[in-house]
Amino acid sequence: MKNIILGINANHADSSACIIIDGKLEVAIEEERINRIKHWSGFPEKSIIFCLNQTKINFSEITDITINTNPLSNIIPKSFFFLKNYLLGPKKYEILNRLKKKINLKQILKKKFGNDTNFKIHYIDHHVSHISSAFYMSDFEQSLGLSIDGFGDFNSIVIADCNREKISIKKKILFPNSLGVFYEAMTQLAGFKKFGEEYKAMGLSAFGKPIYYDLIKKELFKEYSEDFKLNLKYYKFQKNNFNYNFEGTPNQKELYNENIIKIFNKNSLNDLSNEKEFSQNLTSSTQKIFEDILFQILNKYKLKHKNLSYSGGCALNSLANGKIVSKKIFDNIFIPYCPGDNGGAIGSAMYLFKKKFPEKKK
Repeated sequence: MKNIILGINANHADSSACIIIDGKLEVAIEEERINRIKHWSGFPEKSIIFCLNQTKINFSEITDITINTNPLSNIIPKSFFFLKNYLLGPKKYEILNRLKKKINLKQILKKKFGNDTNFKIHYIDHHVSHISSAFYMSDFEQSLGLSIDGFGDFNSIVIADCNREKISIKKKILFPNSLGVFYEAMTQLAGFKKFGEEYKAMGLSAFGKPIYYDLIKKELFKEYSEDFKLNLKYYKFQKNNFNYNFEGTPNQKELYNENIIKIFNKNSLNDLSNEKEFSQNLTSSTQKIFEDILFQILNKYKLKHKNLSYSGGCALNSLANGKIVSKKIFDNIFIPYCPGDNGGAIGSAMYLFKKKFPEKKK
């Protein structure tokens, strides 16, 4: 009997699906490729149907379904933060609605594809899924695993030792500290307001100078190292009235607050994002900050590993990736073709297969 795993990224930006048969990735697709809605967030029904049609299997043949999130991940710090910050205000309703969708996933799948199915649901940690999408798709026997993005399962960065028997987490950066959110906030401040426009900020950075590097480092961070902490005085994404809209097209509100005006000595937020030279220099400074912290992380953990498996949305920063290569920190680097949340479908499915059928060290 074949082991058929359906992996999905659902109700999150870049929703997607894949099918892995006996450990081989047969097909994977992002929902936006079918419905033509960029970064579409929701249940990837069309992607699942496409995967079934491509592999010519029936939904009833699927043995396991994975999703790249686990409500139990970091449950203790997550619960303390919720109780301390979100009991008042509307944020708790968004969180509970998101949790409800995760818990009801099996019922949703049965409703759409038939009650006569017999599959198990597996909730795989968001960043473990990212790291798995890189390491298990590489040919490395061992590597450093690194995942960096905005947030997922209360983490923004996860560092792990990877071998063919196990992915062992060594370090986590927890909410509300996030290098990905910092980069996204500065992308918005530079005038790019739509979700997923960090690539524009990265491109624009080549036209500016990092003249705000010291200012940003001093003001927007409370601690500046591989164990960085954001200065939350200038952000609002962590507040109990801030809403993440991941329904259909992601519609992200501004992640920073008006305190940031004082840093750059402007009259209004509009004066900041509409000034071309400011945007060029801001993105240049932001890119330098991102690379600075990234290399502090890599330099701290490089001694034990000659290989790097790197994923998460921030692994799409090709400027930084080029410098990882040119600095020759690692002998080999593997970044999957889908390091963002779309690849979480693949990573979660690969992780489950390796857990069910572990490889032995050679």
